[in-house]
Amino acid sequence: MTEHVRLLPNAQTLGPPAPLGYHVSDTVELDRASDPQAVRGYAFYDWAKSSFETSVTTAVLPGWFAYIFLKANGLEASVLGMEMTSDAIWSFSVTIAALFVAILAPSLGVIADRRAIKIWWLRILTYLGAGSTFLLAFAPMFGISQQWVWLIVMFLMANVGLNGAGVFYNALLIWAPTTRWTPFRTRRTPTATSAADFF
Repeated sequence: MTEHVRLLPNAQTLGPPAPLGYHVSDTVELDRASDPQAVRGYAFYDWAKSSFETSVTTAVLPGWFAYIFLKANGLEASVLGMEMTSDAIWSFSVTIAALFVAILAPSLGVIADRRAIKIWWLRILTYLGAGSTFLLAFAPMFGISQQWVWLIVMFLMANVGLNGAGVFYNALLIWAPTTRWTPFRTRRTPTATSAADFF
């Protein structure tokens, strides 16, 4: 029994031995087993995802949308029979995108458990999010009354792409040293993504 018990510094006891990777020496070995290109790609993906959340969702696009909406409609416009301000429309669009992903999330979570199509779905939803974000720049090509509609539709699609891809993004982040399929076998991956975000 004693060979299966490990004492921690605070004198608590645990049952079975710690899994591979719990000790520092195991983690160093697993660091060597990581795919550097996969970790680098994951860090860049996390950086782009954080940029969308800070710049598009929070800082830049809401102000641009409010300006174009005000220029086209004044303070309020009739949408689906209701008088709404730009802030109300923006809030509704964020809510609709979040609800859509919340309804799909259980199904996407089941898909995320299957390795064969996990990366494929991550790629498709990332293309949807990135492509829709890119298409936001084409709003000035439309008439002033259509610009705000274009922005809100592209934002909805980009938000669904980002949050839908987040299900698969998080599934890849699981640190599972005994799972052979994951390219991220170390704690270094979250550290690399955090460093890219702060940079």
